[in-house]
Amino acid sequence: MLGLSFTTQRKLAQLGDVPEQKIKLEGEAKAHLVEYPGPTSAFHVDLQEFLVMRFLWPSGSVLYEGGFEGGQPQGQGKVFLEDGTLWYEGEFWGGTMSGEGTLYREDGSILYQGEFSEGLLSDGQEYYPDGAVKYQGQFADGAYSGRGKLYYPDSQLHYEGVFYEGMFSEKGRLFTPDGKLLYQGYFHKGLYHDEGILFAGNGEVLHAGEFNHGEPVVD
Repeated sequence: MLGLSFTTQRKLAQLGDVPEQKIKLEGEAKAHLVEYPGPTSAFHVDLQEFLVMRFLWPSGSVLYEGGFEGGQPQGQGKVFLEDGTLWYEGEFWGGTMSGEGTLYREDGSILYQGEFSEGLLSDGQEYYPDGAVKYQGQFADGAYSGRGKLYYPDSQLHYEGVFYEGMFSEKGRLFTPDGKLLYQGYFHKGLYHDEGILFAGNGEVLHAGEFNHGEPVVD
């Protein structure tokens, strides 16, 4: 008898994880024109502050548009795929996604909304393509890790408890698609392990006690 685990989520690359290359850019800045160019004068601009900076794909379409500080994206910004599709919208810190933000699929539906940390998912909600919540909780290195809830596509609760590296871990509860409690207790690498209770569809207890890597331990 095996437990279940889900590892469908993928890790997200940071914006800087691409080969070094020249990137076209354009922007808007607050500046004071000290001296106009002319036959008897020089050209002198006092650049006070960048307002908006745009990085461009080689094709000329916008890659990044938003706040800029110290040579890096900072504050609110947007990232686009080369075809113009919005991929990320939210906060940046030190050149990468950090803070509150929203990640989109290529069809425009929301994939994830919540906290980012150093370019990776941190704490928030992952969505199915139709907008239903798939997962709500904590992430580490882009995978489900920490406390969270996993849902079936019809929004029925599938699992609540602790995750580690995308798998059920430590203590949690697992439910059937029709909402009945299937198992409560401890997991290890996605499998029933250590103390737990396994239930039948009618609520009858099938096994209460020890499990070893998904199998009940019978004296």
